[in-house]
Amino acid sequence: MPNLSPPAHRDIDPAGIRREQLRLLFDVLPSALTASLVNTLLLSWVLYPITDSFLLLGWLSASLAISAYRFYLLRRFRPIADSDFEPSACSRAFFTGTLLAGMSWGFAGYVLFPQESGVHQIFVAFVIAGMTAGAAVTLAPMWRMAAAFMLPSVSLVVLRLLSLDWEVAPVMALMGLLFLATAMLIARRSYLFTLESIRIRFSRKETIAALAESNERTRRLLEGTADGIFGIDNDGVTSFVNPSATRMLGYSAEELVGKNNHAMIHHSHADGRPYPKDECRMLAPLIDGLPQQVDDEVLWRKDGSSFPAEYSATPLFSGDEVVGAVISFRDISERRHTDEALRLAATAFEAHEAIAITDLQGNILRINQAFTDITGYAEEEVLGHNPSILQSGRHGADFYEELWRTLNLSGHWEGEIWNRRKSGEVYPEWLSITAVRDEGGAVTHYIAHFQDITERKQAEAHIEYQAYFDALTELPNRRMLLERMEQEISRSRRHGHYGAVLFLDLDRFKTINDSLGHAVGDALLKEVAARIRRTLREEDMAARLGGDEFVVLLSELGDDPEHAAEAGREVAEKLRGVLAGNYDLEGRRLHTSPSIGIALFPLGDEGASDLLKQADIAMYRAKEQGRNAVHFYLPSMELDADERLILETDLRRALGEGGEMTLYYQPQLQSDGRLVGAEALVRWRHPQRGMLGPGEFLPVAEASGLLGELGEWVLGEACRALSRWQTEGLNVFPLAVNISPIQLQQENFVERVEQSLRESGADPQRLELEITEEMLLREQEKSIAKMHALRRDGVRFSIDDFGTGYSSLAYLRRLPATTLKIDRTFVTDVHVNANDAAIAETIISMGRHLEMMVLAEGVENAEQLSFLAERGCEVFQGYYFSRPLEESAFLAYAREHL
Repeated sequence: MPNLSPPAHRDIDPAGIRREQLRLLFDVLPSALTASLVNTLLLSWVLYPITDSFLLLGWLSASLAISAYRFYLLRRFRPIADSDFEPSACSRAFFTGTLLAGMSWGFAGYVLFPQESGVHQIFVAFVIAGMTAGAAVTLAPMWRMAAAFMLPSVSLVVLRLLSLDWEVAPVMALMGLLFLATAMLIARRSYLFTLESIRIRFSRKETIAALAESNERTRRLLEGTADGIFGIDNDGVTSFVNPSATRMLGYSAEELVGKNNHAMIHHSHADGRPYPKDECRMLAPLIDGLPQQVDDEVLWRKDGSSFPAEYSATPLFSGDEVVGAVISFRDISERRHTDEALRLAATAFEAHEAIAITDLQGNILRINQAFTDITGYAEEEVLGHNPSILQSGRHGADFYEELWRTLNLSGHWEGEIWNRRKSGEVYPEWLSITAVRDEGGAVTHYIAHFQDITERKQAEAHIEYQAYFDALTELPNRRMLLERMEQEISRSRRHGHYGAVLFLDLDRFKTINDSLGHAVGDALLKEVAARIRRTLREEDMAARLGGDEFVVLLSELGDDPEHAAEAGREVAEKLRGVLAGNYDLEGRRLHTSPSIGIALFPLGDEGASDLLKQADIAMYRAKEQGRNAVHFYLPSMELDADERLILETDLRRALGEGGEMTLYYQPQLQSDGRLVGAEALVRWRHPQRGMLGPGEFLPVAEASGLLGELGEWVLGEACRALSRWQTEGLNVFPLAVNISPIQLQQENFVERVEQSLRESGADPQRLELEITEEMLLREQEKSIAKMHALRRDGVRFSIDDFGTGYSSLAYLRRLPATTLKIDRTFVTDVHVNANDAAIAETIISMGRHLEMMVLAEGVENAEQLSFLAERGCEVFQGYYFSRPLEESAFLAYAREHL
């Protein structure tokens, strides 16, 4: 079947998107330009009595010229908007016109601003605000157009206000900036909504076209086949029928669709006896879900006549449920007549089927070319020989005895048989043997015709394989796993022994897959599957459920639950050791580990689905305990899982609606108590649970894919805080912000940080981004390049949790980092533990030689502070100085300690 899923956005032609954006601009620009012209004339008329006429006339002339230029661009490009034009030149021209218009209005706000008349000031501000708000809406289809108009139009007014010696001028300027920020945000959101709408519309067109093409192919296939085909639902009602079926049955499609199939064409046997519906083999797949192949029944035409038919009934599934069946049949009247009437079917040799004619003793009298093509035997090699020369040895004597018994009783035998070619190759064939009788009814010859069904068997095997195995890893899939689990559960209950289900999930696989691409992710999954297979016993089973989730079924672990649990743990730990290693894939060395949940069975009346759920819950508990761990299922975990789901739902709402997330700030000081910086730490004001620390919701954010969105919010809020502190004259810097691996691996990470700084107005030199060693081990070259790009902007970097990962001077010396942070695990016992002291001293010495500032986290007492300060540590952070503070309390603390 063709792929009918919507095309990914990245497959849509960028030029096509830009053309669509310009078309949207064309639709609204005439009215917008008219409004601009009216406002220009109106502002000139109002300001004329109080403004220098020469200056006003110059501005009016320039504004009219710019409006004329924009009208000219509209008239020039709009007639070709519906064609596949190249949008670059058009976009540049409109951008120029829009920028000039924005500068014109900004010029009006700066030069023509009536300093002495409050009424006229309000009028000028009102007109410019209206034009800016209008631009946020009308120019939103292309973000840079809106920005080109709004930035100069409002910024120059703000500058004008700041230049005035008024007491309220700074406040008015701040209001102007807030208005500009709001308008920019509205325009940005409108732009993103418009862009997504365009992409969805493009994708929908392609999906509709693909669906129409698929439907047309299906229709041609149904209409072109000679076999009759119809579908039935679960009640046996005909849902569709092809032309060949209506032609053979004598009904129109309208007469068959919606009617009970059995009652219409299959109600009686060949001798007229009623055919009970509950015995109908055509309807059997609806009950047992198994396909049926029938070659000896009759179908009834509209005129009351019948004809012999062979048919196949194949069930249709929706998930694991049967929702109907497809019936394919053919009229075999002519073949039956030929089998019964022909003594020597010479014309049959023209067929593509292999044919052999034997005498009453079974000696071959004649074969056709298809016989030679299939078996490899020429005619002279088989004449006079018995067909037993073709026997493969796969069938016993009982098989051939039953074949001859059926043939002698009915004069016909048909079925699947395995034979051997001259080359020795064994192959499957569909064989039909018919006894030829003379006029007196005595058997004189036998005619055998057969087809090589190797390809059909391979196709059936492939279909069966797809139904039960995962295509990527070649492990059994969920369907096969559940069937095997039900069998093992029943067997365990019967024999009184225990088994275990292990649910494995790869830690941070999504980060690897998203950052390095699906090809690397797929290669990792295949290698994981191979390692699992090599580790398990032959009687155990491993399956892939999807994504990075694997399940291992361990059977017959003993008749004692404690012994079975220990055996299950041993296997789990062995798997954890095997999987928690390095992987050399696609020229990269990756590292991952599994989190494993274990559920024993049978401990109650649980079924396969229940066991999977229990093991899954236990696996999540292993992740919560730090990943790369093994955990057994306990009934209390189900309550925890429900609680985690509720918390995830609340977190999605909190990030979507806003207002509940807040930042706390932990001071960073020198040993003399002077404040030199701070770290921003996120908190959640949950409406029911109260204030939540990051340890309570960050694991949920990471597991649910919300960590990136949360990180974006933290970065933006921190930049806005910096901007506020700058305005208030507080020299608190740097402000450290933790960056998640998901953020760093984003292709546009640099642009996102720069955008947050621009939108907030924060000084880049006051921002410090904290990155862990582990993050730098992934896509190392790209990560270092991004750091250098932001360092050129002035942004600082610190290496967090230093010493807990795979520290390497080879990459550390290449990093544009300004700070090394000693992890709190080394600080806690630094004054009493020789190993921690040695590590801390090494990090301090390394930082000094690399000309980096060294900061110690988790300082909680004077002994730790004294020890670290004596060895050259410069900056400290911890409860000894202060806990994380909300913004107002932190600013009070900062004013005291700066």
